[in-house]
Amino acid sequence: IIIGKKSFFGTKIKSFNATKASTIGDEAFYNCSELSSFNLGGNNTLDAIGTGAFTNCVKLESIVLPGTVKSIGAGAFKNTGLKTFSFTNEKLIIEYGMLEGCQSIEELDLAYLPGGYVGYIFGCNDMENLSLSIPKSLKEITISGAMEALSSHAFAGCTGLKTVNLPNGIKVIGDHAFYDCKSLVDVNLGDSIEAIGEYAFAYTSIGAITIPESMAVISEGTFKGCTSLASVTTHEGLLEVSKDAFFGCESLTSIDLYNTIIIGDNAFAESGLIKIEIPTDILTLGEAILADCNSIEEITVPLYDVSYIEEYFSSLYEYSPIPDTLTKININKAVGIQSGAFAGCYSVEEIVLCEGIITVGSAFDSCHELRKLILPKTLESFEPSSTYYCTKLYEICNQSETVEILAGVGAGQNSLYVSTSIEGCAPTVVIDGYTFSKYNDSWYFTNWENEIIELSLPNEFTYSYISS
Repeated sequence: IIIGKKSFFGTKIKSFNATKASTIGDEAFYNCSELSSFNLGGNNTLDAIGTGAFTNCVKLESIVLPGTVKSIGAGAFKNTGLKTFSFTNEKLIIEYGMLEGCQSIEELDLAYLPGGYVGYIFGCNDMENLSLSIPKSLKEITISGAMEALSSHAFAGCTGLKTVNLPNGIKVIGDHAFYDCKSLVDVNLGDSIEAIGEYAFAYTSIGAITIPESMAVISEGTFKGCTSLASVTTHEGLLEVSKDAFFGCESLTSIDLYNTIIIGDNAFAESGLIKIEIPTDILTLGEAILADCNSIEEITVPLYDVSYIEEYFSSLYEYSPIPDTLTKININKAVGIQSGAFAGCYSVEEIVLCEGIITVGSAFDSCHELRKLILPKTLESFEPSSTYYCTKLYEICNQSETVEILAGVGAGQNSLYVSTSIEGCAPTVVIDGYTFSKYNDSWYFTNWENEIIELSLPNEFTYSYISS
């Protein structure tokens, strides 16, 4: 049976039995606003559904298509009341805008993704404004057929989408694939993923992600604006974290970078990182990778290609202050520490310099809160004025046998404790108002009132009291 073009156009028909139909022509049920039931049960002959066949059937909430359907025309179900839509034929040809204006649709179960992106089904080819056409009611999408790649913008703009079920075997997720899926909270990438495109998950609500071991690069902006992303599991084969990859991930407090050798501009800017370690073998380090990370407390970073701590927080063209939450800096690779290297580190309380550092310039002038400084065995030169303005510095752990650090090198310190080993770094007693000095291998100690104060020092030290 062929249901011809405009056969029931604009009628008040409420139900229709099409179990023996082979073709439904263009606009066959166009403007049938009362049609709520369309029965295709047992139909094994339906071949084609024409353009606009059910347009404006606003009460039609469901339809089950037989696997024999080979083509569906443009706008076939435009402005209907469909809540679900499914098809199983991987060879089915679906034309543009099949579900345009279906504002009640909640679930799609598809053998493949027509046109390569959801917006195609809903009649939108403006990649910048897909969310204006894709219904916010759409909560779940299942793709059942085999596929190796998700196209660019595949699910972009599906702002109400919460669940995506994808087949195993996907190797590539295209650029912007899930862009602006604001309600998407969970995605299982599978073990076969080799590449994720730029901004693929940007501005989604995913809370955790595991980077597959088959993937070596996190592309530009992949998770930008994912404010709920709190857990990222990486692996030792991860080589690159590109520009803006985790920009604005304000719930992300930590990430393991293992052997990463490339980090792009603003990679972690405006994130919630509390602690981070940049690998020593980094080859390319972008600008301002930690800009506006206002929860950061501790960083472990190289000062090798980068000369100043500020470079981790600011770019050449845009200044971003070092957050006042940063209290500890560990330098894990450097040869020399330049003058001004710690400029702007106003709140840092502890600095640890790694082995391999030979020289230290006047580096700590800005470190007004510096209390503890650990120097390596390899140190050969230390600028005497380096800690001049560190008025709260009370503990220097000098492991160098070449450089002698005199107590009191930071003018204005109330008390300063100098040791030669990490184990002896923590003073048992710190008393403001007292001064240590060293002369001919002896320690001298006095206070303003000429009182003798008993202190606990490492066994290898002696001290003498000298009256004024």
